[in-house]
Amino acid sequence: MLHHRVRMMRGSPIAGSRGPGPWVTGALVALGCVLAGAAGAPRGAVDAVHGALGGGGGDLGGVAWGLWRVAQHWPGPPPLEVPEVLVPEGARLLVADLPEAVLVAPMTWTLGPVAAANLLQVVHIGLAVALAAALATALGVSRWAAAAAGACLGLSPVLLSSVHNGNPDVTPVFWVPLAALVARRALDGPWRGLAAGLSVGLAAWFNPYCGVMAGVATLVFLGGSARLGEGVTTRTGEAMGPGRRRLRGALGLLAGIASAALVGGTYAALQARVLARPGSMVARSEPLSPAGSADLSGLLGAAWEVQFGAEGVHAWYLGVLAVGLALVGWRGGARAWGLVLAGLGLGLGPILRWSVADAGGVPGPWAAIGRWPGLSGLHLEYRFVALAALGVGLLAARGIDTLTGRLHKGRGPVAALLALGLATDLLLRGGGPALLRWGPSPLDVRGCQALDGLANGPVLDLPGTLDERWLLAQSCHERPVAAGLNRPWSGRVAHALAEPPEQAAGTLSSMGFRYVLIHEDVAPAGQTALRDAWASAARSGALPIETRTRDVIVVDLDSVPRAPPPTGGTEDGPTKHSAGARPSTVSVSSHR
Repeated sequence: MLHHRVRMMRGSPIAGSRGPGPWVTGALVALGCVLAGAAGAPRGAVDAVHGALGGGGGDLGGVAWGLWRVAQHWPGPPPLEVPEVLVPEGARLLVADLPEAVLVAPMTWTLGPVAAANLLQVVHIGLAVALAAALATALGVSRWAAAAAGACLGLSPVLLSSVHNGNPDVTPVFWVPLAALVARRALDGPWRGLAAGLSVGLAAWFNPYCGVMAGVATLVFLGGSARLGEGVTTRTGEAMGPGRRRLRGALGLLAGIASAALVGGTYAALQARVLARPGSMVARSEPLSPAGSADLSGLLGAAWEVQFGAEGVHAWYLGVLAVGLALVGWRGGARAWGLVLAGLGLGLGPILRWSVADAGGVPGPWAAIGRWPGLSGLHLEYRFVALAALGVGLLAARGIDTLTGRLHKGRGPVAALLALGLATDLLLRGGGPALLRWGPSPLDVRGCQALDGLANGPVLDLPGTLDERWLLAQSCHERPVAAGLNRPWSGRVAHALAEPPEQAAGTLSSMGFRYVLIHEDVAPAGQTALRDAWASAARSGALPIETRTRDVIVVDLDSVPRAPPPTGGTEDGPTKHSAGARPSTVSVSSHR
């Protein structure tokens, strides 16, 4: 009886405390995020099929297009060569988050790519909460405290800002607590070590940032495995000595390293094939620029309002109440502190700054780490703060148990109130309702309706945008398009569009384009003048109009005299991730 009581007290500092289990907690938080987004949505935008969680901006158009492309070739893998985008050159790309794109392919077919992207975002939030709570429970905290740990990761602005930015390929941070859970027993045998390695390799396959964070979590929690010097008992009751145990642990560790290298290496090989041509779109003239890294003031301030142009909202608020509770539970949390220090060391980027507005700063760890092969392309370092969010959550859970453990009555309600307060602070001060707001789908329905019934042929949409809406429109009209990932069109098209509309029409016709769609209801910065010039030429009769709706003018280039294709203009136009970098005709969907 005494032995059982001691074991129960070790497993939970508040023996017998009640609260929701990890999976219930994750489901409730995921549902709450959907409701929070619906509460701030404009009327008519809350639609699970046509609406978009997070507002529908950022990279959602490109990621949703990737889901549609995978569904087109399902159950087989899509080819790397894509001649039907970035016409006339075509592109070579690898769809972002390929494993999950294959998993949701049936839903993409049924409800559409935007609905599938919504599902992925919601599931990622729920799994992040559930697995972070499960990790906290495995470390011996009560259920309500574990729920707080889950909220620290699942409601962290660093995760919700990726939802807002339309990056369901970046939000599977649930791999980080999962890797930590598996790593705790990685040295117990070859199969456990194999599972630990696979978790890191699969995390890298899902997303490079998640792979790095999962690898860090594995290294931090590897020391939590059972000590090799202790004897254990096998399933048959046979005692296993220290020597045999060390051998099993070594085999497990080697199996884990091999599996991580195999899975992660396969993904790296595919990426290498995509980036084989010189000057990919993810190249940067200043690869160690601090533009995508966190700052110290934003860790405890509402930094979600800071925006970086087309990159969207960057946020890394850790929560005032969460950090306060973490300081209360700082004792005995060496592994959690390891996650915090690693997350801050990576997330603060190559230059440590107090504020993003500071011009100065001191070199940070990423100044050296960011030059390693395979890591130099990860230029949005603030995403690594998710590691710190998980560590703070584990420490905050210990802090809740430390405070409530001193109470004789009402431990459960007090712990629940602390967990609820922590989650509320993260959601409100971190800008959750704005980051999760439902918005209209990036899918352009009007353009598809304007093309309905017309002959097939490549399409160029004006004005050019960097939000991939014209690329996603291909899932509706299924015609070749001039658009690509992270760019409105290729360099040859940009060179042709520099001519007056009457001359440019002939040049585009010689490139093989059949239609130019002029969208009068879309006005991105810097492209409205070009759109208005084409619209004016079409209204004046200088360009043949095939059809015209309220918002879209369709110019048919079939009857336009063809002009010789331009000899110059091989460089690409603007891209989201390569401002100032060497342009390219290659497009990949890494969304880094």
